[in-house]
Amino acid sequence: MLNACYSEVQAKAISQYIKYVVGMNTAIGDKAAINFAVAFYDALVAGENVQFAYDLGCSQLVDLREDNTPVLKVTEIHPTDIQFVAGDIPPNPYLGLSAFAEKDAAFFFGREKFTEELFDMAHQQNLVAVIGASGSGKSSVVFAGLVPKLRAEGTWLIQSFRPKNQPFDELALALIRQLEPNLDDTQKTIKVSKLAESLSKGTIQLNQVASQILAGQPNKRFLLIVDQLEELYTQSQDKEQQQRFIDTLLLAVNQKNITLVFTLRADFYSDILSYTPFSNALQQIEFKPLGLMERDELKTAIEQPAQKLGIKLQTHLAERILDDVGQEPGNLPLLEFALTRLWDKQNNNELTHEAYNEIGGVKQALEKHTEEVYAKLSKVQQQQAQHIFLSLVGLGEKTADIRRVATRKEIGNSNWNLVNYLAGSETRLLITGREDKSGEETVEVVHETLIREWGTLRQWINENREKLIQKRKIETAAIEWRDRNKLKGYLLQGRQLQDALAFKEKQNISLALSDLAIYFIQQSAKHQRNKRFQLIGFIFIPIVFLAVFSGFILERNMRIERHWNTIETA
Repeated sequence: MLNACYSEVQAKAISQYIKYVVGMNTAIGDKAAINFAVAFYDALVAGENVQFAYDLGCSQLVDLREDNTPVLKVTEIHPTDIQFVAGDIPPNPYLGLSAFAEKDAAFFFGREKFTEELFDMAHQQNLVAVIGASGSGKSSVVFAGLVPKLRAEGTWLIQSFRPKNQPFDELALALIRQLEPNLDDTQKTIKVSKLAESLSKGTIQLNQVASQILAGQPNKRFLLIVDQLEELYTQSQDKEQQQRFIDTLLLAVNQKNITLVFTLRADFYSDILSYTPFSNALQQIEFKPLGLMERDELKTAIEQPAQKLGIKLQTHLAERILDDVGQEPGNLPLLEFALTRLWDKQNNNELTHEAYNEIGGVKQALEKHTEEVYAKLSKVQQQQAQHIFLSLVGLGEKTADIRRVATRKEIGNSNWNLVNYLAGSETRLLITGREDKSGEETVEVVHETLIREWGTLRQWINENREKLIQKRKIETAAIEWRDRNKLKGYLLQGRQLQDALAFKEKQNISLALSDLAIYFIQQSAKHQRNKRFQLIGFIFIPIVFLAVFSGFILERNMRIERHWNTIETA
């Protein structure tokens, strides 16, 4: 962002090489410059896109009548279009533990065969399943493989979402984005809430909304992608909601005005088979599980991105990396992470054996990186980090431990600076985001591979598993109480309350409860005290009443006796 007089000219020149540049088309006042910068960078840190950040910044200048001074230059460029001079390191084409997105399609290699099969399925059937092990690249093959091929046809309207802990809200948001893309945040929130409720109750069907989206769009098809469908089962235990959500999707698929693609971790396959309508739907379609990449596919994924940017691999380095990867499930993210680290240590446009040794190879690159990041933290930050990472792990019962999304309130405001650091480009261990409905900031680990491969985190989980289970139960009960309008019937009672109070007293930084959970426990204890007082009152009041009544009768009898004595004496 160029904060200078008439810097729009420089912004235009720089935008040949940088996708987003903000310049000023005239002299800008100090107060306006500050207001714009604060809003702009706050939005970026919160995970919003550049356009949103720019619009927010301009909105802060309306009262100063300078909202037209900043100019955003946007240029659709790609790293492959830039010519680099000797000594420059091109942008990293490898994504570490992050999934490939549509914008990364130019560097997505190795899954061409499976992508072609998905492409054919999307044209032949209305339900497409992408099921594979954790770390097999399900999301990548859909977003960087399938979607760009479909988009190139020019006949598809495409939207995607993850179920998270409010599947109907996330579905409604994806539909509203397609149906009314120009709504402001307030209007969007209102419409999403209404549509989510209607979809959940069945008063509006998904296929009806799809028909609205396709109205006036002749020869178009609507593709809806449900990424990480396992979140439907991991983020909520509400069986009725799970089944209603699946029914909503399947009904639209049966109406044939929507093509549904979903990705699912293989260890949750039994969950979808255990619901008969979903099981029956899968039996009617063709689908192939996403298996391990063949050696030649892996070699392509290693060599092609580098070659595309003019970077060489030393002789036999690719073969050495392939030998280290082996055929173990889940090694693909480790490979991609090692390549990311290797890229940053290139020498004279070459990836070397020496650099590969330095990062620890495929097997040790992630472990070494995480331990280096953790070692740089202060003791207080290390305790905070333990709390953050433990809060982002969902404990599996019949499945492996998984990642979960946590809100800023749950993590704690005092820990959020560390969250931002761990999500930065230097560390790349966390992903921050924002809930579209509530606007609350969120965080999750970058990939479940981190949970499986980072030894220190595994140790934390194993040492605190029972406590984590108890913490999750308290947090889940607190969320349900909040979502049920804080009805007294959802407060803790009896032994559950005593256990929660004991946990709250003994908690440390790494197992700290959220503010909501603490307030929930306090309200539960207060409610129990009130019930005790009521009970004491119910018991004590009749006794008092009886005592008063008995005293009245006794005093009355004594007066009567005195009167009789007076009469007899007279």
